[in-house]
Amino acid sequence: MVKSPEIKVNPDVLKTLRESSGYTVEEIAKKIKTTVTKVQEAEKGIASFTLTQIKKLADIYHRSLAAFFTDTLPAMPALTDFRINKKQYDKNYWENEINKPKWADPWVIALRICEEAINRCR
Repeated sequence: MVKSPEIKVNPDVLKTLRESSGYTVEEIAKKIKTTVTKVQEAEKGIASFTLTQIKKLADIYHRSLAAFFTDTLPAMPALTDFRINKKQYDKNYWENEINKPKWADPWVIALRICEEAINRCR
């Protein structure tokens, strides 16, 4: 069986693609079946990946293969996070008369159950 050729890729592009996809070096090494050292060296420009490994990375990162062969990547727009987490949860929201649920409102029971679950998680 013929081994896939090793291809030199811009190390900055490799690192940016990995970081923007939210993976660690260890996770990528495991996914493409190589060592952590090899991934780190490729991101420093010392080592290279095979074409097969680059294709796997493209699938993992959900990027086109062409993204690996550019000199620089375009800046990704910052996305606003609309999820509510514990830091953003405003306890006083329900204290406001406008936001208080009415007793005929079917959400009253569900709201109390959710608040109890949130309090138990703290």
